[in-house]
Amino acid sequence: MENVNQKRLFVASCLAIYGYIFRGQQIPVTERVSSGVSYKEMLRNVGAPFTILERSF
Repeated sequence: MENVNQKRLFVASCLAIYGYIFRGQQIPVTERVSSGVSYKEMLRNVGAPFTILERSF
């Protein structure tokens, strides 16, 4: 049981350090957002090659 608590403490301390390092940082927008493509359109474009394969068989 003690080993599990040590692991939890380690993970919690790592998350706290990670959060402190990235506090206040600006995360850049993705290429999809910057180009104005909607999420639905992105998914449609990702699935397009599979529809070509499906129609060819």
